[in-house]
Amino acid sequence: ITGSPNVGKSSFINKISRADVEVQNYAFTTKSLFVGHFDFHYHRWQVIDTPGILDHPLEDRNTIEMQAITALAHLNACVLFFIDISESCGYSIKQQVSLFHNIKPLFSNKPLVVVCNKIDLKKPEDVDPEDQQLIQTMVKDGKAKLFPMSNATEEGIAEVKKNACTVLLESRVNRKLRSTRAEGILNRLAVQRPVPRDQKVRGTSIPKSVLAQRANKANGSSMEVQKPPTERDLEQAAGGPGVYQHDRRKYHMLKNPNWKYDVVPEILDGKNISDFVDEDIDQRLAEIEAEEEEEQRQWEEQQQNIMDGADEELDEEEKDLVGRIRSKKIIMKQAQRMTKSMNSARLPRSRVPQKTIGDMDKELGEIGLDTRRARARRMAEADTRRSRRDKRRRADVEMGGQEGGGMELEAKATSKSRLPKRTRRDEAGIKGEAAKKKAARLKIQGEKRWKSEARKGAADRRVLDLKPKHLNSGKSGIGKRDWR
Repeated sequence: ITGSPNVGKSSFINKISRADVEVQNYAFTTKSLFVGHFDFHYHRWQVIDTPGILDHPLEDRNTIEMQAITALAHLNACVLFFIDISESCGYSIKQQVSLFHNIKPLFSNKPLVVVCNKIDLKKPEDVDPEDQQLIQTMVKDGKAKLFPMSNATEEGIAEVKKNACTVLLESRVNRKLRSTRAEGILNRLAVQRPVPRDQKVRGTSIPKSVLAQRANKANGSSMEVQKPPTERDLEQAAGGPGVYQHDRRKYHMLKNPNWKYDVVPEILDGKNISDFVDEDIDQRLAEIEAEEEEEQRQWEEQQQNIMDGADEELDEEEKDLVGRIRSKKIIMKQAQRMTKSMNSARLPRSRVPQKTIGDMDKELGEIGLDTRRARARRMAEADTRRSRRDKRRRADVEMGGQEGGGMELEAKATSKSRLPKRTRRDEAGIKGEAAKKKAARLKIQGEKRWKSEARKGAADRRVLDLKPKHLNSGKSGIGKRDWR
């Protein structure tokens, strides 16, 4: 909302929104932007009131006016330009129209509505012809619409609000349709038109109540068409909830509507309907279940015979081994089911206890497997590692007796996986006991200051007691020492 000062902009925003802007009968009451909100057509709308603008060059405008100019330049909204046709605001219509043409470049690509306010003080017909022509120049290009309005009598406020919202919605829809994003959506839409399946003419079906209402409207009759009673009306007429029983049969779509309330017959086409109902259905169901159980038992026996036939080719020792393996598998499955539901976190691999050769012999021996080859391979690997270690030791001892071999022996004795001994930071770079004692004495002297201030170290910058400023600052040279 923009225009000259004191033309009724703040009164309009107070009328249509929940804003509460100060309204006075002098110019520049509004010194900043004010935002109001209202609901219209199931949408939440935002309306912005701007300070009044004077008709002078841009460089002569003050900070208050520049707020309105900035809002008009940057906000993508519908612009409502207010004109006081009664000229009670202190500015003539010629000055207000000149202001409109001066800031018109800010209205480009935006919906525009021109509002002639304060028609309660002066009717649009009473305006001078010259001023009327000036007002018409504002809307002669067809991009703006002109509406008369009065905040005092609230005449035309609803029309202005409705048209402004409608124009803004249309502009935004058109902008979206012109964008490339809308083209991508339209390409995915397909409009299907029905194809006639025969030569039969099917007209439109209009309810009788609608036809009667149209006839009354055409005849100029104000009599309303009686609408059919709803279920709620029938319920209230029949005694209310708990008494009225909903009739479901009246919605049945039968070939003959008179059949809706007929009793279901027991004899149809000379035959008793109950004869077609199986009276022995429970007995037949039991027989089917027994037949399924018998088939399941036969299948289990067949599978068992197949397994027994495979075991017949084995000797007694192999059969015994197979039986033990099967029993072990059953026990392992049961143990797995029991431990699967345990709510315990899994240990990382580094903390899982390593199994020894004895554990391997015990577990594999219980299920009848021979572990002699695995034991021999493991012992061979251990012997290989032991022989390599002995060779390194002998080489180190032989090199230790040669000249300069002590340093090489010390270097080789240090394993790659073992880190060298770390030097203390307070002793790094210090040679001799005298230098160490001197460094310790200097360290103690340096720590006295921050230890006396109850600090943890030299980098501790905390202030535990926030002393008031008037105790640490001030002009003490004037002799005012009477502090309490």
